[in-house]
Parts: sequence; C-alpha cells; structure tokens
Amino acid sequence: MLGYLSELERSMSQKQSLLVVKGEFVVQATERQAHAMIQVLRNVLYTFVVSFYDYLASLKLPPEVAQQLQAFVNFQA
Repeated sequence: MLGYLSELERSMSQKQSLLVVKGEFVVQATERQAHAMIQVLRNVLYTFVVSFYDYLASLKLPPEVAQQLQAFVNFQA
C-alpha cells in the first residue's frame, strides 16, 4: 500500500498521466480518482498505524517502510 501511495503522490506532483495497475490490467485514472485513491490509502494506513501502534516496534520493517509509517505515527500524536 505504501508503494501505491508513493507512486500516486509522485505522479500527481509531476502531473503525469495516471496509469493504475489493477490485477493484470492497466487503467488510466482521472485526477479526481487519483486524489480519492490517495485519500483512501492514507486513511487505511493511518487506521493500521493507530490500530497496531503498540506492535509496530516489534515488526521487522525495512528502514524506508518504517520511515514512511513514522509520518502516520507522528500525525497520530
């Protein structure tokens, strides 16, 4: 999910044509859909962080993933 979020945010910041991989299909998304998908991904990740906050430290996450999740931890505080 973090990968999808990062890619969508990067595409939106560069105003690139948005191609979304959905299973084996590639679908072109409108700007409104892309913003909606970004919000959904952020909400899901925030909910995950809030729900499993006490267990996050025990997970063996790659440093880049831990850093990305840290933003959601900081937002919660």
